Amino acid sequence: MPTRPFEARRRILATLSSLLFIAITQNAGNCDTPQSIRQQLADKYAAMDVAFRDRDVDAALAFYSPKCRFVDNGDTMSLAQERKLADRQLRHAVSAQSQTQVISFSLSGSTATVVETQLLHETDKQNGKPLIVEERERSRDTWLRNKNGWQIDETVTLSEETFVDGKRYKR
Repeated sequence: MPTRPFEARRRILATLSSLLFIAITQNAGNCDTPQSIRQQLADKYAAMDVAFRDRDVDAALAFYSPKCRFVDNGDTMSLAQERKLADRQLRHAVSAQSQTQVISFSLSGSTATVVETQLLHETDKQNGKPLIVEERERSRDTWLRNKNGWQIDETVTLSEETFVDGKRYKR
C-alpha cells in the first residue's frame, strides 16, 4: 500500500495508461482503411478464382451470404439456385480457369460496392469431343460486413458475352 498520496496517484495513472495502451493496440487491427478493405475483397475474388479452377463449388460460393441474390437480365436467383447451376456447369468441365479484376470500389460504412470483370474459360466434353466455353462478365457486387466478415449480399450482372468454340453464343 503506498504511503504517500502522490505515489497512489502515480500508480493509478500508470494503470490507466496501460489499459489505454492495450485498448488502442487491440483496436488498431479493427481500423480498416478503404485500401485495406479493397485488398481484402480482391483477395477473396482471387480465392474464388482458385476454387473455380479446382472446380470446388462450395469454396467458390463460400464468400456469398446465405441470403444472396443473383440478378441477371431481370431474373433473380437464390444462392441455392446458383449453387445448382455452378455445380452442373463445373461437373462436365475437364478444365476451368477464372480471372477476376476489380474495376471500381466504393465503401459506405459496412457496405462495399465492387464492379468487377470476370473471364471464365472452360473446356467441357460433350459427346466425347472437347468443347471450349468462354464467358466475359461484368458485375456489380454488394458486400456487407457482418459477424462472419465480408460477404456478398447481391450480384447484378451488368454485361455478359459467351463464346462456344470461338463463336458467340446467344442465350
